[in-house]
Amino acid sequence: MDFIKRNTGFFASCIVLLLASIILIVLIFIDVGKLNKAKKQVASAGDQIKSLMYATPAPTNKNVKAAQTNREELQERLTQVYQELQKGAYLKTRDDGVSVISSILRYISDYKKRVDNHVNANSEQVKIIVPKQFAFGFEDYIGSTLIPEGKVVPELDKQRQILSYILDQLIDADPTGIQAVRREDLENPTSSKGFQIDPAISARVPNAIDTLAFQVVFTGYTPSLRRFLNNLAYFELPVVVRSVEVDRLDSESGDNVEEIFKAMVDTDKNDSKIPVISEIESIFTVTLEFIEVIAPNDTEGEVL
Repeated sequence: MDFIKRNTGFFASCIVLLLASIILIVLIFIDVGKLNKAKKQVASAGDQIKSLMYATPAPTNKNVKAAQTNREELQERLTQVYQELQKGAYLKTRDDGVSVISSILRYISDYKKRVDNHVNANSEQVKIIVPKQFAFGFEDYIGSTLIPEGKVVPELDKQRQILSYILDQLIDADPTGIQAVRREDLENPTSSKGFQIDPAISARVPNAIDTLAFQVVFTGYTPSLRRFLNNLAYFELPVVVRSVEVDRLDSESGDNVEEIFKAMVDTDKNDSKIPVISEIESIFTVTLEFIEVIAPNDTEGEVL
């Protein structure tokens, strides 16, 4: 004890140094722990960077810009499709019964002349055969003095415009004859007579999608059916095909529809190739539906 008392300053210095060493060791352990944690974080970030760099596609500035451009193009296409489905709203219709009936009678006269003076794809004048007193869907108005009134008038005008579009595509397909053109009976909606589309194949949705259904029956060969369907696929108006029926012209057993469409695909690949059943004239019944999206504040457009 005397030794410690005589060397108090020395022992005090030793104690201070010991405490400093302990504190330093503790700090070193803490820093080592932080360093190890930082190393793990760096390693994890490195793995994430490698994962991103090898991702498909890699999120480089170039790819991000390409993705943004692609998104904008898809949005533009979506808007375009929506607008196309709304084209029916842009058909300018009239509510004057006299004017609409006058347009229908002119429509009948014009298409009679067109089928009588039809020139096919080979620049040959070949008449398209139609029944006597044929009115292309408006037989009720031949020789009639009936003038429709009310809400049905603009709908009749719209039917005429849509049928004009359908008949244009059909005549351009060079059928040998047109046996029937059917439209929904808007004048007598509760009547069970006349053409009515099967609800199972209709796109009609109350308060969302409105439709007008039509049916054309024509004679010809497989290339005519193919051209007609291809013409409609250009989507100048939202008219879609709902069903296609094929029968022999002589009313015998019906053709195999799969064979018909196989021949259509074959000829589509090579227009010079003669379809397997092209020598067989058939009766084609095509059911179509004009689709119109119901939207508020639609603006009317041009008349077809």
